[in-house]
Amino acid sequence: MNKPRTYNELLAEKARLKLLLAKQKEIIHQDFNEIKTELEPVRKIFTQAKKLFSKDSGGGLLTLGADKLIDLLIRRVLLARSGWLAKLIVPVLAKNYTSHIVDDNKGKIMNWIFSLFKGRKNKNTGEEE
Repeated sequence: MNKPRTYNELLAEKARLKLLLAKQKEIIHQDFNEIKTELEPVRKIFTQAKKLFSKDSGGGLLTLGADKLIDLLIRRVLLARSGWLAKLIVPVLAKNYTSHIVDDNKGKIMNWIFSLFKGRKNKNTGEEE
């Protein structure tokens, strides 16, 4: 639009620019949401990779038990004939990742452990121990 010559033209131009600004903000908001949606798989990959390289300290005894199990299974059984580098790196990555899984599911794991001992019956008498 040309330069406004009257006060009414100025008010009309101001209203037009406000409407244009609102439309541009909406377009930017939609573009941002589309970009966020497209980058979601990349974010998930980085989240999983972060779990490999950082250890969660909230598991307590469950994490300690999982670490010992990983030492036994991975280092001594699966990687028994591997080189020293694999024996050094793979268990650390597995322990880090497992610590996050244990911390996320510690309630389920504790219920499963308690259920193993709770429903145990004596074979001779048929009564629960």
